Amino acid sequence: MFAGSRFAWGTPGTSAPFARNAACTSRAVCRTASPTAGAAAVQQTADGSANQRWQLEPAQNGYYKIVNRNSGLLLGISGASTTAGAAALQWGDNLTPDHLWQVVDAGGGYSKLINKNSGLLLGIQGMST
Repeated sequence: MFAGSRFAWGTPGTSAPFARNAACTSRAVCRTASPTAGAAAVQQTADGSANQRWQLEPAQNGYYKIVNRNSGLLLGISGASTTAGAAALQWGDNLTPDHLWQVVDAGGGYSKLINKNSGLLLGIQGMST
């Protein structure tokens, strides 16, 4: 998770692709379309596959769960880490706050994704393109 990260999203409650990060042309996906808990979320060229589609599911107090369409698992942070640079991955819903995200308008059609547990933003390591 990295500060200054901006993502474009579809309408909450719909299955929308993790649109491009403002700093790159790739999309966040679960590695090799794995349906397995613990699979890393990585960037990959857009191809329209189900592992590149995420749904914002309203949770509580303005937070969302981000559900991968391919696996049905939630986007979370490895080990519920609160350290910058921790890996994003998919996991079953175990009711931990690292699976909750606040979607904040960043302007220009983009949003910032803030993790409830850490207060850090989701981003692409090294702003890789």
